Amino acid sequence: MADTDASDQAYAAALEVIATARKDGDTIISFDAEPFRALNRIPPELAEPWRA
Repeated sequence: MADTDASDQAYAAALEVIATARKDGDTIISFDAEPFRALNRIPPELAEPWRA
């Protein structure tokens, strides 16, 4: 259960980073940090284009 909680938290953190990048117009995102160590799947939102 702890692994699931950690991966869910990492996934939620990734979604927040993606949302912030969209809002700010960033085109580079890095998940190479502690909050993402347990990330076990890539959010599909990452594949959606956000540049106009």
